[in-house]
Amino acid sequence: MLAQFIIAFREGFEASLLVAIVSSYLDRIGRSSMKKPLITSALIGIILSIATGAVAYLTYGFLFDKELMEAAGAFIAVPVLTSVIYWMATKGKNIKDEVEYKTRIALEKGSILPIVILGLIFVFREGLETVVFTLPLIFLSVLDTLLGVTMGAVLSALLSYLIYLGSLKISIKKILRNY
Repeated sequence: MLAQFIIAFREGFEASLLVAIVSSYLDRIGRSSMKKPLITSALIGIILSIATGAVAYLTYGFLFDKELMEAAGAFIAVPVLTSVIYWMATKGKNIKDEVEYKTRIALEKGSILPIVILGLIFVFREGLETVVFTLPLIFLSVLDTLLGVTMGAVLSALLSYLIYLGSLKISIKKILRNY
């Protein structure tokens, strides 16, 4: 359960932190009305991630050999994790500026659709990574995986919300510099 918790916490924290950065930026520039579509699309991203995990489990768990699925999950996870590490090493220190820039560009289009897409992509991408990393583990224990993922996701969302509120002052550049 610890591995599932750590995976979900890490991916969930990244997704919720990105949404919190956009939300905070919208507050700063006086566009708080755009937060509702952002949060709604983030929730849709969560639902799509859960549905993707369920479909992956049901499809691969019953159609293919479990050992084959564990191996496939590991082979998929390696390039995904490598690309994440590379991205964090090259772009991580400027993540806040980059997210704010993408938000500004989305707002300049004059429609809520770019903000909705931004929130959906931020959350669904991390949810998909969570599915890829935890899929081999769910075949070992469904209950441990569901509990670990749920606890990790809830804790990461709570921590990001506290950061958004300003209750916790954490230097994101210092955190991301360690990647």
